Formats: sequence, C-alpha cells, structure tokens
Amino acid sequence: AMRERRVGEGGEVEKPAPPQAAQKDAVVDAADGGGFWQDLRDACPFGLPPMAIVLKVISLASSIIVYLALPSMRVENGSVDACDPVRTYGEIPQEGMLQLMDAVGRDVGASGDFLDIGSGFGNYAIWACRHGGFSRCWGVELMQDRHEVAEATLRDAGVAGVTLLLGDMKHHPQVYRNLSFAYWNNLCFPEDVSKAVTAQFAASAPVGAELWALAALPGPL
Repeated sequence: AMRERRVGEGGEVEKPAPPQAAQKDAVVDAADGGGFWQDLRDACPFGLPPMAIVLKVISLASSIIVYLALPSMRVENGSVDACDPVRTYGEIPQEGMLQLMDAVGRDVGASGDFLDIGSGFGNYAIWACRHGGFSRCWGVELMQDRHEVAEATLRDAGVAGVTLLLGDMKHHPQVYRNLSFAYWNNLCFPEDVSKAVTAQFAASAPVGAELWALAALPGPL
C-alpha cells in the first residue's frame, strides 16, 4: 500500500495515505509510463506507446464512435451540450425554418437575398430559395467537409439561385450587397468572432436588412 511520511515533534511518523491520494498517484504513475504499464511495455516484444498517448487515442476513438454510430447521444443546439463538437448537431430543422420565416414575414424574400452564416450542409439556403420566397440565397461555411456535402446536396436538389461559399465571412463581402435577411446559429462562436461578424453586417448590409441569431449579439446593429 502507498504511504506518506510526516515529521512531528517526536520524530518521523509513518501513516497510510488517504485512498483518494493513492488512486490519484496511481493514475499519474500510469500516465507517466510507470508501474504496471511500464512492465507491460518492457515485456512486449513490439513495444507499447506511453499510457498518456493511449488514453488520448481511446478518447478520440470514443468520440468518433459516438458521432458515427450513436446519433441518439447527440443533442440539439440550445442545450447544455450546445457547443460540444461531437454531440451537437447544428442544422436547423425544417420546422425551425418555417417558424423563423413566419416570425420575419413571408414577404421578406421579395426585398432582397437570404444568407445563412455557417451554412453547414446547405439545407437552409436551399430551403429558402425553394420554399422561403427568396430568389437569391447564400450560404457561407468554414468547414470544407461540410461545404462539400452541401454542394453535393445542392446538385441533387437542382434549386436555382443558391450559391454556397467556402471560407471566412470576412472574405465574402458580396453576400451583403442585396441582403434582406440573414440567419446565424452563433451559439458556439467566441466573442471576438461575434463582434467581427456583427460589425461586418452593420457596415455592409443595406438599410433594413435583418440578422437573426440564436445567441445575443455584441452590441446594437
């Protein structure tokens, strides 16, 4: 058993360490490659990586399994897990699109373009031109894998007037020129990004354009 030493007036006294401390020390030893794991590494003819690396690999593998095989463990935006990159599914459902358009007004599409900031798989931009009354719809997505899926979805849908762009919003100022309505799922964006996007919208969008976001925006538009 692990023990700790304390020195008092009567000399050196030895007492058992608390169970919690023993467990913590054992984990630290294992992560550092000592103890039982070190014995296994020494005995294995092929060699084994340090325990710290093994733990990271296990964590990554678990995340991938949850994402691919256990979609029921993921949650919608707006929950306590809204910003977990594995458990969050960020696409707005069609019911949410309908509710949002009803709140904005169905005639908003007649006055300008639609923009989805962080358009993901492109579903909202495609829906806005197909069912939302917009003749010109933009989607801007930072992640290349999602953008590629969105482009394939758009090709299959065959909806006219939709343009999906890859990259940072600041590199695509053309999306603001004739904008009337923009949607932004900004729950997981840091404050500096929120400020930059909000400032760009305020400086570039036409008077009367609206930006609807899921989280509070930093300052008035």
